Amino acid sequence: MRLDISQKPQLLVIYPSLLIVVASFVRHIYTEQNVLINSSYGIASQQIYQLLESGFFIIDKLSIVIYIIGGVVLTKLAMHKELFTRKSLYPLICYLIFSTSFFNTQNNIFEALSSLMVILSLDRLIKSFNTKKSNFHYLFTAGVMMGSIPLLIPQGVFILPILIISHLIFKRTANELIISLSGYALPTLLYSYILWAVGRPFNTVVNNIYNACSEWNYSHVVDLIVQDNQIQYSTIFFFITIIISTIALIIYNIRNKDIQQTPSVYVLMIFSYIGILTIPTLLISTNPTALVSIMAIPLSLLMSSIFIEYKSHLSTLLYIIMILFSISVSVFHLYKQLWF
Repeated sequence: MRLDISQKPQLLVIYPSLLIVVASFVRHIYTEQNVLINSSYGIASQQIYQLLESGFFIIDKLSIVIYIIGGVVLTKLAMHKELFTRKSLYPLICYLIFSTSFFNTQNNIFEALSSLMVILSLDRLIKSFNTKKSNFHYLFTAGVMMGSIPLLIPQGVFILPILIISHLIFKRTANELIISLSGYALPTLLYSYILWAVGRPFNTVVNNIYNACSEWNYSHVVDLIVQDNQIQYSTIFFFITIIISTIALIIYNIRNKDIQQTPSVYVLMIFSYIGILTIPTLLISTNPTALVSIMAIPLSLLMSSIFIEYKSHLSTLLYIIMILFSISVSVFHLYKQLWF
């Protein structure tokens, strides 16, 4: 009898999700995070770290909670917009796997918050496109949340074009775009003003973003990969996931070519563009994996389309491999910490 993973969400989605959460939580409790919050992170991240440095390791362990919230919101958005042929919880478990398992830096609280803010921003942005009537409050808050990300992760500035792209896809007015961009600029301007008021240069935030995003080469990526075997395996799995997700996107568009003008296809296009915009940041030497947790958003939706639309032994095997990989990463880090 062939196992149909799309017919048993309680057994094959909820339980593995809980297992991944527990494994990640135990890993956070018993392992020490060695992520250095330096100039490759945003001004707000650096100042929060300096303020709470003595107890920061406790706050850092809450990242899995942030990822759970993000996964729930993302899954709810996918259901509400009917991105696939049926309602499914697969975006939740895929997001938990991809947001926590590729690289150790993903378990940083700032990267978790950045990923959550992207999801919440897109949720508000897409809600504003539900009707022909302008919803300026949704657009503005979406812009504010998106604009707050560079204060935490400077590389988040690369996501700015998604505001323009989404307005073009949904054919919205120039006034709506201006509202979104105004909301995007507000956090940087407000934080710069506060820094200026306490005696620091007004352009501190802008300089931080520029310096963190101006070094383009692959040397740091190579150094990261050759550190140990676990990172090498994670990198291989990461790029395989990108390749499979790209194939899934192509297949999705081919199979749904007759409904290319529907809102659900537009929404998936927006999430796909998020992935396209974040991939170049892998070449930024100061922090090449900074936006991997944000890449997990489109990857989780595209991989979910495979499990939902294809009921085969191959998709079942891929699903099992993903779960085992995520759990093995947590077990491996826990083993290194406790016995070495």
